[in-house]
Amino acid sequence: MKSYHEVRSINYRHRRDEKEEFFVNIDDWIKSPYSSLKARYYIEVSSIIVYFLQNTKITPNQISVIYTILGIFAGIMLSLDSKIFIYSGLILFVLKGVVDWSDGLLARVTNQTSNIGHIIDTWGSHVGYYSLIFGVGMICYNSQNQSIFLILTCIIFFVSLIDFKLFGYHQLFYEILGGKKLLKESYSKKVENDEYNKKPFIKKIKSFLRYFLDDRSRTLDFICLIVFLEVLNDSIYFTKIILVLFLIKKITTFLGNFFEIIILKKLKDKI
Repeated sequence: MKSYHEVRSINYRHRRDEKEEFFVNIDDWIKSPYSSLKARYYIEVSSIIVYFLQNTKITPNQISVIYTILGIFAGIMLSLDSKIFIYSGLILFVLKGVVDWSDGLLARVTNQTSNIGHIIDTWGSHVGYYSLIFGVGMICYNSQNQSIFLILTCIIFFVSLIDFKLFGYHQLFYEILGGKKLLKESYSKKVENDEYNKKPFIKKIKSFLRYFLDDRSRTLDFICLIVFLEVLNDSIYFTKIILVLFLIKKITTFLGNFFEIIILKKLKDKI
């Protein structure tokens, strides 16, 4: 059994070594004070949790599933037309990340790291992200009882569901597992498409869409803060704008993926 100080040390060392992966430097208080503060909160609390869990039968994957369930539960709470439930859901969205930071730490402490564990962990973040979108849509609907917000929410989920890139990767995964032959493109074609990606304008657009209203903690926390303040003041305005921006992002991403895969045939290059 590792001591609390050993667990905490492992946690800090991993976060510092993998700062590129986590999009936050926990020691950069000048450029990202909020992210650094929250990361340290996650580290300290997750270290305590893992210290007590390391000799139990609870596995890292089970913690990842709990994290996913919390995201779903928080979204449902936002959808209820009650300030108490909405506040509770927002708090849960802001604080549940500590569970996300506990599964990987427990895996490292108990030598149970695995690829499937990483997938479950990422899936939990994915589910939480869409649970928040669902909750925001329901708050907009409940505030004025206008069906347009239900329609916008459904469109966001529908566009995300029919994303050609998502389906393409899904299909390719099964074909690779099945040992099917995959199409190949010439080297010259690959270079041509690579040059397309190197264009500054294209790079800026793709980078903007990637990070705009993404599932990073600071983004979701900011959204939760806006929702909290508007619910507190019984005035839902910016929350509606956020829902529309979610829709614009999803449609733009869908069209961009469709253009790259169908018109430029970039998926073949990756194969």
